[in-house]
Amino acid sequence: MNPLTTLPSLVTKTGAVASGPVGGAVVVGSQIVSGIVDGWKTAEVEKTKRTAIEANKEVALAKIQSDYQLKAQEINYVYNQKKTALEAAIHFTDRAIDSGDREMQNKYFDAIAGVLKE
Repeated sequence: MNPLTTLPSLVTKTGAVASGPVGGAVVVGSQIVSGIVDGWKTAEVEKTKRTAIEANKEVALAKIQSDYQLKAQEINYVYNQKKTALEAAIHFTDRAIDSGDREMQNKYFDAIAGVLKE
């Protein structure tokens, strides 16, 4: 039997409290104990909330990190695709310049501009 929870319940169940200083002391004691018990309950609820918040934070951070890694991979993929396309266009532009073919030069310059605009 826990005296911290029994005293308030005894006072409220019986409804009868001795009169005079003893009765007043019982009521005040009961209120103090009730306040302490309520404080413990509140502390436990807040601890549970903090634990949930911490867990949610960890999940959110993991998602952010995962999203970041995915975007970094996408950027690298696009960069490598454009790099390859530009290298090929520059190579063929050089060959067109060496051969003096103006039509091919213009075609590859347009291809380079198209890759850069994407």
